[in-house]
Amino acid sequence: MEMGTTPKQRAAYFQAFPDIFISNRQAFDRRTATEMTPVPVTCQYCGAEILTWGFMGTEIDGQDNGVVWNPKPERCECYQSETYWRNVDRLTDIEKIAYELELRKKAEHDETNRLLKQSRLVDSFGGKTFDGFSLSNRSESIAKAKAKAESFANAFPKAEELGKGLLFTGPSGTGKTHLAAAAALEICKQHRAVIAIEAVELLSRIRSCYNRESREDEYRLMAIFTQVDLLFIDDLGKEKPSEWTLEKIFTLIDTRCRKKKPVIVTINYTDQELIDRLAGKNSRDEYELDIKTATAIVSRLHEMTWSVPMVASDYRGGM
Repeated sequence: MEMGTTPKQRAAYFQAFPDIFISNRQAFDRRTATEMTPVPVTCQYCGAEILTWGFMGTEIDGQDNGVVWNPKPERCECYQSETYWRNVDRLTDIEKIAYELELRKKAEHDETNRLLKQSRLVDSFGGKTFDGFSLSNRSESIAKAKAKAESFANAFPKAEELGKGLLFTGPSGTGKTHLAAAAALEICKQHRAVIAIEAVELLSRIRSCYNRESREDEYRLMAIFTQVDLLFIDDLGKEKPSEWTLEKIFTLIDTRCRKKKPVIVTINYTDQELIDRLAGKNSRDEYELDIKTATAIVSRLHEMTWSVPMVASDYRGGM
């Protein structure tokens, strides 16, 4: 069987040898995806998923090297995509450089808009900015918090190397969400993949995967939450405590901590209050859930973030 030259022909060839070739979609569906597995992408024109193929069982120096992935995904076969690649393939080397520079500018603009839409920073958090955060009649603590958030956003590449994020703490109404969302927005504009979501909704999205009619897969959803460049979780601890909730939060935080993937988290509790909340402390001062796991979550958060305490009168009430 010949490999062929079109994506469909190559796919048929690869599928004919399941012990040798695997697609990134198959890896995610089989739950064998690793950090090296390319995340599935879609065609910018028709939205169809585009596969990336890998070669299995490769050995280097006598050791199994797992899957070696093709550095680029397949080309989509829709009319617009084929037209684009036909034009690119006809260009000379110099023309390709000029053409790619022009396309890169447009792609950067489109990518910024796509990432902003994907992040939900505008839809769910109103596109909050640092310029829109007033320091008038605010405390020194709030001024320091804003400066720290701006510094973090501007130096995000360094934070990525360290795997460090921000942990905003303080009472409700002090502006934690505004500064956290503003920092996430600036980082998104740096062409980083960002997801901004309230803790309650995050867990609701995962739970909805158990619905038979759901189009989302829990494994893929957790892979996205753990691999995205920056995850902004608002109001951690607001969710109803349960064994399932405790397990999912720990898995998410622990995985991002080990992978050195930065987070921005806002909480309205002290460390002990958050532990009590996560572990389901009742009116009899008894813990209904695993306090060790709850304590580990708080410990991981401090390990992977710089603390940004915010103490002031109600920010919203003064507006």
